[in-house]
Amino acid sequence: MRDTARVNRLQLKQFHARIVEIEVLDGSTAQRMDVLADTGSEISVQQAAALKESIQLRGLQEDTQPKVTADNEPFRTEGITTQQFKFAGDNTVFTHEVCVVDKAGIMPILGNDFWGKHNAVMDFGTNQVTIDRPGCDMDGAVRLTIPLRTHAGQSKVAAAIRPKELVVAVCRAMDSFVVQPGECIETVVPMAVDMEL
Repeated sequence: MRDTARVNRLQLKQFHARIVEIEVLDGSTAQRMDVLADTGSEISVQQAAALKESIQLRGLQEDTQPKVTADNEPFRTEGITTQQFKFAGDNTVFTHEVCVVDKAGIMPILGNDFWGKHNAVMDFGTNQVTIDRPGCDMDGAVRLTIPLRTHAGQSKVAAAIRPKELVVAVCRAMDSFVVQPGECIETVVPMAVDMEL
């Protein structure tokens, strides 16, 4: 019989998130912070405390789209607002819509809504992400390279927020092979996504 608690402990030790450092520009204040560079989240999330002046100035739009966490738990936001920020070491100002939360233990997230908009390319070999700067078109785009770093995950940090929808699909390798426990494959493995289950 499988020891589920032991497996979960082992999985927790192996979990690492990618982190980027930003400087949130909130009216007359600027605050440096780490945020999750979360490719598993479809939305971006920021703590209300980091956007006090922005919320006072613009208010919050109602967030009518139900959301769930990575473990399919309901996730409630206070509303939606616009956040301005810079990446550490660069003066380019980004303006991006974020879901606002007012709960301890939830790390700010830059999700796929941000990374996709800026044509992000994450390179885990060099621990960098390269994105388009705001206002650049694809022909003359000036790219910005941002350092990524890993950070051991904490079980009380919610991540991978997405609109409430559950899709289960099977992903299969195009060729047969066996990977022993603890072994890794150091090459690209062609995969095919089958129909939803």
